[in-house]
Amino acid sequence: MTPRTLGSRLASLGVTALGAAVAVIAALRVGDAGYAWFARALGAGYGSESQGLRWIAWLVPMMTTLAAAVLVAGLATRIGFGRALAFRRPGIGTRGVALVLLGGGFLQYLGFVLLQSLFDEPTPGMADVMTSLRDARWPSAWIVLAGLAFLPAIGEELLFRGWLQHRLGTALHPVVALLVTSTLFALWHRDPQHVASVAPGAIYFGYVFWHTRSLPLTMALHAFDNAVVFLAVNAGLVREDGLHPGLRIAAFVVALPALVGAILVLERRHRAAPSAIRPSR
Repeated sequence: MTPRTLGSRLASLGVTALGAAVAVIAALRVGDAGYAWFARALGAGYGSESQGLRWIAWLVPMMTTLAAAVLVAGLATRIGFGRALAFRRPGIGTRGVALVLLGGGFLQYLGFVLLQSLFDEPTPGMADVMTSLRDARWPSAWIVLAGLAFLPAIGEELLFRGWLQHRLGTALHPVVALLVTSTLFALWHRDPQHVASVAPGAIYFGYVFWHTRSLPLTMALHAFDNAVVFLAVNAGLVREDGLHPGLRIAAFVVALPALVGAILVLERRHRAAPSAIRPSR
């Protein structure tokens, strides 16, 4: 590696880290302000049934700020905006996309198993999450479902896959970029139990992105997984004392075969067109 190449890679890593840091700090500050404002607006009327809406009041400003910061960074650093943030078709067909989405359910199931295997009691943060999802009541639960599914899918995927993993892949080995991004994505959730529960899915999101370089696909996968989590907890299939047997059956009968099929499709795609999915410099 020549000094010029090394300098170029170090500069790229520096820009990537700086852009991510600015986006994260701004998003957290704005999100916390929105959360506090909504709590003050509710006043004495605040209760567990309102916690889901309070979550949305936190997610809307935070994810909007996160997405805006990444989009501005993308515009500032690359002329080819769509290529810079990996806005591409996945190239695996409708059946392949369906397998990828359903296969993600098994990684989410592993997250639940990991959570309940490592921890005896929920932390206050995880208990708050579970209560928010479980106590959401229809039809207002549609607001919580839509917000939980789509807001993180857009904001977090823009940052972690569209910005971090895509740019790190130009300077580091793809596996290193995947592991670094997946670790940061899990740590972004802060609460240790939340970190553990999202860790398997984080690796899967990164794997799918590595093999397709398609941000719309990982956004759809992220939204689908979040929606499944909400519906499972709200329906009582995921509880503090264990998982419903029906959830295990669905995981091994539906999600696991889909995951195997998704891996086969993605590996075939990766071997067939490696140049088409190599990150642009």
